[in-house]
Amino acid sequence: MDWEQVIEAELSECEKRFVSGDFIALMQAFRWATMHGRPLPDWMVGEVFNALTFTFEKGGAPGRGKTGGYKARRARDAGHKERHRIAARELHKRKLKLGGAKKREEAFDAAQKILAGTPAQGSIEQIERSYNRIERQYRPASKTASP
Repeated sequence: MDWEQVIEAELSECEKRFVSGDFIALMQAFRWATMHGRPLPDWMVGEVFNALTFTFEKGGAPGRGKTGGYKARRARDAGHKERHRIAARELHKRKLKLGGAKKREEAFDAAQKILAGTPAQGSIEQIERSYNRIERQYRPASKTASP
């Protein structure tokens, strides 16, 4: 029996075990296929997609809690981005002297009022932290850093 036959036999055995209710067999088959550069067998594709969707929707692995899962992280990131968007607009209005905020803090205060009652609402400090966080992510690398 050559190596390809061993892999096929293992995948076939995993499929039989999975069909009979052994869900660990799905992970073992996934490992066999991916570690040996094989495409996922047809019987696995839908099941792997369902498992990934479930993991995303339910917040990740058990014990991680609602705040540590993928869905919660995406919601937090969306909140940071919305806070940044509104704060950046208010700061830009201030820079162009279009009325409103005269001080930087007033721009964040205006952003807080605009965001009140939305999923991105927060204190002035939270909005400023979100703004700074997004700015750091998109700030170009330091010009003093050597290539």
